[in-house]
Amino acid sequence: MKSIKGFNSYLLLKVVQQINFWGMLPSLVILFYNFSWIYFCLMVLSVLCISKIGHSIGQHRYFCHKSFKVSVFKEKFIALMATLSTTSSIIHYSSVHRYHHAHSDKEDDLHDPTKLGIVKTFFLFMSPNSLKKIPPGSIKDLLRNNTIMFFHNWYWPVIISYILFLSFIDPLLILFCYVVPAGYSKFISGVQLTFVHIHGYRNFNTADRSTNHLFWNWVTLGEGLHNNHHAQPNKYRFDFTKKPGEFDFAGFLIEKFLITKH
Repeated sequence: MKSIKGFNSYLLLKVVQQINFWGMLPSLVILFYNFSWIYFCLMVLSVLCISKIGHSIGQHRYFCHKSFKVSVFKEKFIALMATLSTTSSIIHYSSVHRYHHAHSDKEDDLHDPTKLGIVKTFFLFMSPNSLKKIPPGSIKDLLRNNTIMFFHNWYWPVIISYILFLSFIDPLLILFCYVVPAGYSKFISGVQLTFVHIHGYRNFNTADRSTNHLFWNWVTLGEGLHNNHHAQPNKYRFDFTKKPGEFDFAGFLIEKFLITKH
């Protein structure tokens, strides 16, 4: 991945992700003691846009799995939100996740929690050298996309510009409109990497250990139906089994607001 110009600071990414993850709770405490409906609504909107549309929908279902289509304008917006989620560049995220699906819970899986450990897997503390296993051809479709490459090459300037923009309005907005949604994105990613590969129930007898777990599904607003996803990764809704208790908020957003109707 180092041969691709742009996103190349693994250490910086991990430091910023840790700040965001561990900064969520203090940020919510500050909001509680400085409560404002404007702050609260802006935080909810930011979580919706950055964490759900940017990470859950953009990084995972749209760019990585190409499970639905959107307009050019919506693609640019989704790419921006995906970048602000600070879950790594679209190129990097998709290469790792596509490789994971090809080798899920097998010897070559880059983040198998039974081998890497729960903590390292949750925070994706894997050796940058392990990325050399990923064949460049797995993301050649993404490398041809000018929008994706723009946000890849300008990854940190985009994030820094957003933080500066928030600081000019009100420094507290950095906590509510960046730290919280980016930290929540990291939390969701950690749950997907670990807990729904360890315990839960299975609707499908897939070749890996992927599971569904209703508690984690509620906490992550729809990302806990991992066995469903691994069984049919091309579907943009994870609740396609229509079982009681299974719901997919991200899938609802895709259907109602994002997907191009045919």
